[in-house]
Amino acid sequence: MAFARLRSIARYLARSRQFHAAATPLAWRAGRAECPACGPSLFFSIGRHPFLTRCLSCRATVTGLSLVAAIRRIHGEAIARLCAYELSSYGAAFDFLRVHAAGLSFSEYFPGEAPGALVDGIRNEDVQDLTFPAERFDLVTSNQVFEHVPDDLRAFSECCRVLRPGGSLLFAVPLYDYAATRRLASRNADGTIAWHGEPEFHDSRLGGPDSAPTFWRHSRHDIAARVSGAGFTRVEILDIVVTPLQGEPSPVVHAVK
Repeated sequence: MAFARLRSIARYLARSRQFHAAATPLAWRAGRAECPACGPSLFFSIGRHPFLTRCLSCRATVTGLSLVAAIRRIHGEAIARLCAYELSSYGAAFDFLRVHAAGLSFSEYFPGEAPGALVDGIRNEDVQDLTFPAERFDLVTSNQVFEHVPDDLRAFSECCRVLRPGGSLLFAVPLYDYAATRRLASRNADGTIAWHGEPEFHDSRLGGPDSAPTFWRHSRHDIAARVSGAGFTRVEILDIVVTPLQGEPSPVVHAVK
């Protein structure tokens, strides 16, 4: 399992031009920095990339910690009054909001299970068709989810629907230097996947290595327009730097209803 996980990460990061030269033992570094989740900490990096850089105290990657940093930057002390929804049952944002937010709902997607039902204590939700009522939350967060959603625009619209006026969506997805977002696959009416090129899968903590089909490679240049079209009034990309060891900023999309 560990080998399969490392192999999947290597394939995922191979598309980053920094990975080829950076992910070698000669590039391994350690240094102290302020972790947005747990405070002063020692960070370790096996390459100059957010996904390869981790806090040794809370064990979160910079990719996940960038969401926590964005939550702190946007909401400050108001976090304690927020009703939040995280599209996962684990991760840095989940752990942070569970402690600091006024209330936290969370979910996973279990195909074949009833929408809104509890599966082993976790709520089942399809982000394309959420069961929550309108204007339920002040904050919705997500890390590495929307690239795996067949209809990402519908998912953005659903997040907007369940947010209260002035509420925010904060999410991280891989952003590529493409002119426009590229569709890798579509979902057929019978539930099967139609690939438009070479199949691409990412890992899922629940499903295991190579269990999550990738439908999109989102472009840094049009992600704001795609999210704005879902009904948000303002969208921006926050380039988060947690530690110099990460090499490049970790982007977080911030959308306001």
